[in-house]
Amino acid sequence: MNKSPLIAVFALLTSLQIPQVSYSQGLDGYLCIGECMVVRTKEKIPDIQDIYFDTDQYVLDETDKEILRKNAEYLMNNKNVHLEIQGHCDERGDNYYNISLGERRADSIKAFLISQGVDDSHLHVISYGEEKPDCFQSNEECWKKNRRGHFMTSKRIE
Repeated sequence: MNKSPLIAVFALLTSLQIPQVSYSQGLDGYLCIGECMVVRTKEKIPDIQDIYFDTDQYVLDETDKEILRKNAEYLMNNKNVHLEIQGHCDERGDNYYNISLGERRADSIKAFLISQGVDDSHLHVISYGEEKPDCFQSNEECWKKNRRGHFMTSKRIE
C-alpha cells in the first residue's frame, strides 16, 4: 500500500488548525481578529487585578467590589477588550467540589461586572478549581493566594 496519499492528507489536516481566543495578563497583549484569529501586538493591555476569596467562599466583599468597579470601568471604556474570568481554589477539597466552587467564584464576579454595565458578550467564565495554582506549597499563606478570581484579557479587532 502506498502511504504517500495518507501522509499528504495527514499533513493537510494538521495544518488546518482552528485558532482559539488567546488571553494575556502579561506585558504584551493579544488581538483576536474576526472569529478569533489571534495575533500578538506590542500594545499594552493594562493588568486587571485579581481578587481573593476566603475559604469555601464565593461572595464578594467590599474590597473585591472596589477592584471590580475599576475593572468594569476599564472594560466599558474599551469595548473591544474581552475578559476571561477564571475561578481558582486551593488544593483542599476534592476535584468536583473545587471545580464547582471555582465556577461559583467566577460566576459571582461575572454577575457583578454585568451589574456595573459590562456587556455579557465580552465576558467568559471558566473554573480551574485547584488545577492551576499560583503557589505550590501546602500552607495557609499559599492557599490564600490560590483562592482567587483571575483575569485574562484579549482584544478583538472587528
